[in-house]
Order: sequence, then C-alpha cells, then structure tokens
Amino acid sequence: KSIVIPGDNDVGGEYFGDKKPYLKQRFKNYFGRIIALYEQNDVEFLKLDVDMYESYVDNKRSMIGEQTQHRSMKSKFRIILNHWPLISRSVRFVKPFVEELNPNLILRGDSHQFTLSTHDRSTSLTRLIARDTVPNEILPLNVNDRRFIYEISIPTCSYRMGVLKIGYGVLLLDASTHTAHLTILWTPRRYLALYIYAAYGIFILSVLLLAPIITRRTMMRWFIITRRFKMFFFRK
Repeated sequence: KSIVIPGDNDVGGEYFGDKKPYLKQRFKNYFGRIIALYEQNDVEFLKLDVDMYESYVDNKRSMIGEQTQHRSMKSKFRIILNHWPLISRSVRFVKPFVEELNPNLILRGDSHQFTLSTHDRSTSLTRLIARDTVPNEILPLNVNDRRFIYEISIPTCSYRMGVLKIGYGVLLLDASTHTAHLTILWTPRRYLALYIYAAYGIFILSVLLLAPIITRRTMMRWFIITRRFKMFFFRK
C-alpha cells in the first residue's frame, strides 16, 4: 500500500500563507485525507502536512487529534510522515508535538538530500548524525530507546532537483528486536554519467568526421605509390 504525503509543490506551504484551498482539495480527491492515521500490525503511520510556518499547538493539534482520537501512538514503530522538517524547529513546537504524539521515527523530504538527525527528549536538543552518506551500508536504529527520536530526510530520486546524490530510501522494521534498519540505494551520479556520455559522443562524432578524410588520404597515398612504381617499372 502506498501513502502519499503533500508537499509544497502539491498544496503550497513553501512560503508563509501560500497554501491554496483548491490545491488541498485536489490532493484529497486523488490521495485521500491530508492528515490520516494508518495502522498495520506493529506499525502506525501518521501522515501530516505541517509546513514550516504552522504551529502545532495553535494550528494542527485539533486536526491531528481527530485522527489519533486524542491519544499517543502505542505501536512498536510509530512513524510520522511529513514533507517538511519537524524536530529542528523551536522547543515551543517540538516539545508538545513529541510528548502528545510519541513518535520514534519521522520520515520527511523537502531538502532533496539524505540527512539523519536525532532529537533528545530529555535535553530538547537536536543533533545531525549523517548527511549525504549512510555511516554503514545498513544502519541499525534502536527505536526502543524512548529518549531519542530519529528524523530521516529521504533523498530525491529525480535528476531534476539539482542535487549531486540521488537515490531511494529503504527502511526495514524488525519487530522482534524493535530495531529499524536504514539504507539508501544510490543511483548513478548524473554529472559523471553525462560527462562520460559526452566524451563518448565526441569520440564517435570525431571518428565519423575523420574517417572519410583518413580514407581519402590513404587512397591518395596508394595512388601516388602505385604511379611511382609504374613509372619506375616502365623506365626499366
């Protein structure tokens, strides 16, 4: 099953007050509610549309409460899906958001680049762990430790976003060990591939352009050599 979350290119929200009601309604017509809770076995997915200028307490608490029935998520894996970053915001936003919803994983986009951050509930500090590169080929995340919340920015899979490294995020959930395993499947780097294609194209074009010249020169040489040989032979 796929869960589609709205971004600034879908409903607005990149700038203050630029969300459009008709865009939000169009999104709902195609992909369902903008805020929704999905449950499957030991996993809860909470889909949100909290942009950079909205507060949790003043704007989103009641709407989210309708979907969560005003309770914290209780499953082993409590995953929030949101296009914009959440834990890097002010304490006024993060503290009630974290305490009431109780997530242990946040998946987001927006920056088009891979980053992994943690938020410490006890100190309200957010720390960047990794950027652009996964520390291990497969990185384990202990989501059983209630003290920390992980926020993962999934890289873009489109060459049009203007970033060097693109790929697909893969998150494996192990209910027996209460561990998530993260890896990124990187695709070929765009500029390197383009340079190789350009060099290959220039080489082929050069061969096609020079081949007739080289052939003509070779024929002229053979003609001159043959003529001189005949002249030398007939003189004798």
